[in-house]
Amino acid sequence: MMLKIVGICGSLRKNSYNQRLLKAILAKLEEKGAKVEEASIAKILLYSGDVEVKGIPRSVSQFKDKLRKADGIVFVHPEYNNSISGVFKNAIDWASRPSADIPKVFGGKVVLLAGAADGNFGTIRAQMHMRAVCRVLGMIAIPQEILLAKCDEAFDKKGNLIREMDLNQTERAISKFIEMVEKVRLVE
Repeated sequence: MMLKIVGICGSLRKNSYNQRLLKAILAKLEEKGAKVEEASIAKILLYSGDVEVKGIPRSVSQFKDKLRKADGIVFVHPEYNNSISGVFKNAIDWASRPSADIPKVFGGKVVLLAGAADGNFGTIRAQMHMRAVCRVLGMIAIPQEILLAKCDEAFDKKGNLIREMDLNQTERAISKFIEMVEKVRLVE
């Protein structure tokens, strides 16, 4: 049975480095036989309990449905002020509402964390924060991460990763991700 993987980018900019990285990861997963889909966070409004009381917005329901149906999730996001972006966290917060849905949407899902930044350490601090979020939602974040540093040097004009170290890091992380998703799916 084909693995279903959903990728989410925590940057709203259409051609951001993180968007390029997500596309590269999803293309590699597809090459390895997975069915991939991107779940956009662009139309998810800011969380408000007042809005939630009136009903979960359609954009949130669609987002949650994609996550619910996934065997594994790829989170690719920038690092803002040593943490994850506000729009990304907002989407995750909405998807966890109502809290009774958390096990159905997130519980036991294997996650690959990745991010691109222009500094020397990629998105390492944001990944630490994302690991805490994954843990509280009952997700399994694999130890391997894709940390793309100096991202302005990482892609060619077509959006392909070009540095050998990035290609190797991506290949290792994707292999471990697929291995773990398959193991978890066997248990279910």
